[in-house]
Amino acid sequence: MEAKIQDKMVKKGERNTKFFHRTTVQRRMHNNISFIQNQEGARVEKHEEIVEEFLRHFKQVHSEPLANRNLAIEKIIQKVPKIITEEHNELLLRPILPQEVDVAMHQLKEGKAPGPDGFSTSFYHKFWEMIRDEVWQVAEESRALHWLLPSLNVTFIVLIPKEEKSNTPDKFCPIALCNVIYKVISKVIANRLKPLLPFLISPEQSGYVEGRQILDGIILTHEVIHSLKHHKQAGMILKLDLSKAFDKLSWTYMKKNVKCLRVLTHVGAVDYKSYYLLLLLHTCERNPL
Repeated sequence: MEAKIQDKMVKKGERNTKFFHRTTVQRRMHNNISFIQNQEGARVEKHEEIVEEFLRHFKQVHSEPLANRNLAIEKIIQKVPKIITEEHNELLLRPILPQEVDVAMHQLKEGKAPGPDGFSTSFYHKFWEMIRDEVWQVAEESRALHWLLPSLNVTFIVLIPKEEKSNTPDKFCPIALCNVIYKVISKVIANRLKPLLPFLISPEQSGYVEGRQILDGIILTHEVIHSLKHHKQAGMILKLDLSKAFDKLSWTYMKKNVKCLRVLTHVGAVDYKSYYLLLLLHTCERNPL
């Protein structure tokens, strides 16, 4: 049945047919959040109450703790090695070449949801030869001036269910739908940072880095446990809550860490406008969809 539906989708696609309108309505109904359960387990169905419940949950998740942790953060930052040199930053902040924009555009997959400007990656791929120079000029201007047109740095926030029949706020994950030009600039920066990641990320971080396997961490853990048992030594293993590690973020720590690493900045920088990476994040405007 699923194969037949996919075959129809390939043949008819987005043509103005009954099949298109039926699938659109079905998808809208499937994506609609008709109710959720609040903290007390009560069913909430009114749109305004659902919005309020989501806002309450994500404000709680993404808010900084009331305790002043600046002293603790400063102690941690002092232990961060100064790996990025001025020579590295000169390479990271060198003028953007048209070829880099070509590579970044090619790496963006088609079929992704568009950002607030409505232009998808499919549009850019289709008319790339016509708009290539303009996109490159925007990217290079952003690097040279440490500035990006505010209308290009706007995103839609969309809630994606983590599992089928999600009915509580913690079962939804917010994602940002960015404009393609912002994605291109981010890709160029990511491609330049890629060779430095093995030096910036400690070898103990076995996952999410090219050339490393997340299974290495599991093997290392087994070896540690085996060694403790074999030598009859006392030890302690901590299992971190991954949901808290990935869902929560301290912007105070992140900003100080970026400044400490001096990534994408020049010597003598005194404010966040001198830090290109922080500027792209700070100037972003987010709107719920």
